[in-house]
Amino acid sequence: MINSIKSILPDRWIRFFVIVLITICFTYILPGEFNVIWSVILLVLYYHSMDEAFWLVFFLITTDGFIGFFGLSSMMIQLIPGMPAIELVQLYIFLSVIKAIRSRNLSYVFYQKYLVVLFLYLIFMIAWGQLMGMSGELNVYFRLLKLTLPLLLFYSIPRLFPNIAAYKRLFLFVFIIMVLAFFTQVFTLLTGLSPAGFVYLTEEQLSEAGIFRGFSNVGATVLSLFGALVFLSYKEPVFNRFYLNTIIACAFGNAFLSASRGWIVFFSIVFLLSILFVYKFNPRQLVGIVIVFVAFFILGMDNPILKKQSDFAISRLTTLEALSRGDITAGGTLVRLSERSPRVMKKWKENPVFGWGFSDVSGEYGDGHVGNQTVLLSSGVVGFSLLIGFLLYFILRLFARFQRLSKTILNSKVYLIFIFMLLGWFFLHSSAGQQFGFGGMPMQIIPQAIFFSFGALLYAKPSELSK
Repeated sequence: MINSIKSILPDRWIRFFVIVLITICFTYILPGEFNVIWSVILLVLYYHSMDEAFWLVFFLITTDGFIGFFGLSSMMIQLIPGMPAIELVQLYIFLSVIKAIRSRNLSYVFYQKYLVVLFLYLIFMIAWGQLMGMSGELNVYFRLLKLTLPLLLFYSIPRLFPNIAAYKRLFLFVFIIMVLAFFTQVFTLLTGLSPAGFVYLTEEQLSEAGIFRGFSNVGATVLSLFGALVFLSYKEPVFNRFYLNTIIACAFGNAFLSASRGWIVFFSIVFLLSILFVYKFNPRQLVGIVIVFVAFFILGMDNPILKKQSDFAISRLTTLEALSRGDITAGGTLVRLSERSPRVMKKWKENPVFGWGFSDVSGEYGDGHVGNQTVLLSSGVVGFSLLIGFLLYFILRLFARFQRLSKTILNSKVYLIFIFMLLGWFFLHSSAGQQFGFGGMPMQIIPQAIFFSFGALLYAKPSELSK
């Protein structure tokens, strides 16, 4: 029993949670001046540390959340008086680039040349946005820097995570964070109060019927589903299989309890494709996953609050049937197609080739609820084609790798998990909210940078699949 527990806990996990608890005290209890001092200490500790997985997950939760604490803009530092404050995680990203430059680790990223093309187009969008009309105030450029700086993780992570052991350690931390997020979501649903004791359900999180609409730790949940499916596909156990089944069930539970159709369908696409083409209906794995799902279902149906939430989630899914009958509003619940999308597309048509760049127009008309349309608005047909081309390039190269190695590498089906994950992710981007683009918040970019960098590692070093 003790050995089983140790196998799911990463080294230095006690130190990790001690630092998290200290950070909570400095952020929420002590005066702001002390928080700045502690933030500087954290950055110094990271810069002199060799444990990249430890610190990447830590800085992820400062923006992705931890049992009700932290989240977007929760840990901010005022670097320049009069300018917008910057998130602590942004400074971590900057330091990670410096460490990557100084690192002697050589990494082969098969899509590196494509990233250069995307970077050049990003520079063009900034210049084009100036021509299309961008406010000349300094704080506007500061916000633009904060929007594009996280993309540098696509450079630093491949160099700071040189082998699969580093990613395994990272996922061990992420799994724990996501399980805590699941229980946080259940606790908040049942009590109306987060375990943190500070964050209460707001009106935005409750529908008119009093239904919970929150989603704890989105980034950790996405990474956990992906990581669990990857390691579950191994012929020889890497982690305890029941534990991995539990991770998958908790990830689904997070999405399901949020009653978000896009997220539920996203996870379902990835899971079902993996079952059909990777696991081949392995009886033991299927039984393990079903047992965990049934246990959660029985416990949920026994509680009236959870049952009400489950019924609401199911009713949200059934509204998709209206789409097949030609109702683009899905029974009045999908205004992104009937109202949001037309507004964005109307403005895009005024400048379709290159879009509006990072101009004031993009800021005014951009809408994160409609991903493809917003990418078109800001980058035009050219930028949109380049972005979609990158996703297709990634899929095709990994599929070619799988075909070549399927008969020689034992765990080569791992490549298919990457493909299915990206397909489901793009569905979410197209149906529920923008995920991909020429910029983004750290909580969005960090999971993506980990995903693509991990794929690049396994593409370059197939031998890592046997470790």
